[in-house]
Amino acid sequence: MLSICTTIKNRSKIHTDKGFIYPFPNCIESIASSLSLNSEVELVITDWESTDWPLENWIESMLPSIDIHLIDVQCDRGFSAGKGRNIAASQCNGEYIFFMDADMIITREVIQYGLQITNDNTVYYPTVLYEVDNGKQIIHHGGGNVFMTKKTFIESGGWPEYWKHGFEDTDYVKTIRDKYEVKTNDELTIFHQWHPQTKLFKDKFSKGDDIVDQRREFYKKQEDEQTKNLQTKVKAALRNPNTTHHTLNKPVKGENGRIILW
Repeated sequence: MLSICTTIKNRSKIHTDKGFIYPFPNCIESIASSLSLNSEVELVITDWESTDWPLENWIESMLPSIDIHLIDVQCDRGFSAGKGRNIAASQCNGEYIFFMDADMIITREVIQYGLQITNDNTVYYPTVLYEVDNGKQIIHHGGGNVFMTKKTFIESGGWPEYWKHGFEDTDYVKTIRDKYEVKTNDELTIFHQWHPQTKLFKDKFSKGDDIVDQRREFYKKQEDEQTKNLQTKVKAALRNPNTTHHTLNKPVKGENGRIILW
């Protein structure tokens, strides 16, 4: 089985200067178009208290053929992509995992290739096509979109869990490259629909990864002890079977598990 794992906060309906866009519904539509009728696939979503368009109001009608496991995450510290991915993977049932950002357009060919090429020693990073300012398109390898086995995920130690700054993608790529063979294929691409035009995002594609490394070091120096203690507390809670982390043994369409983080 393939488990598609994604984490989301307000990516279903976004107001931009050009009007509303719908990245996650478009993503779900691309998943539906990419699966065969009898595909052994499940979708595992961690939702960080999204307020734009409740997933339960629309997602099953767009993707009725597979099990959907929706996990609500409550946390007053904001959003952590790494933690969201780790929670999703901890709940999945598949031998293979496709970590996928919620604003991607994927294809049947990429899923097929990912399942063919991925094993316990090989990780596949799909080639991502980005569109940035003035319609310019760029190609990027890595990020939050990756195929691996669940065994590889466990052995790797999982995604870094940062609360604010979003360096988990770059840091996890480095971890994976140190331990496993990494495959890419520029003949197959997935499309990144939209990204907030932050300075870091613009710098990454104009100045390269060096500027990302410099800013990561700056932000890490700003990380306060309260945040570090909170991360330790959350990790301990997730290891404790007596917490409010409810494991669903079998994903049931329309049924929600809840994880309460403080």
